[in-house]
Amino acid sequence: ADFAALRPLVDALAASPIASRFYTFTSMGRLCFSASSHYPFVHDGLPVVAHHAGRYQVDGVAGTLAEAVARVEAALAAQPRQAFWGSARDRAER
Repeated sequence: ADFAALRPLVDALAASPIASRFYTFTSMGRLCFSASSHYPFVHDGLPVVAHHAGRYQVDGVAGTLAEAVARVEAALAAQPRQAFWGSARDRAER
């Protein structure tokens, strides 16, 4: 996977107060968001970003860098779940 294409998006999201509250991981060339810091990740309902043909695709919707950042931030801001340290299993055991 060519993660260099996602670099501008990662840089933009690193400066985002909402995006930086969540954790990220990569899967099959995509940037994924998680509420948990460790595997198995808690990622249902959180955005997944790919880069294809010069466009960013957030949950399958293609757009520019600015549109992708806005779409990711909106999805994360609407998320009722709070990020936490640990895995889904750790959270279930508490």
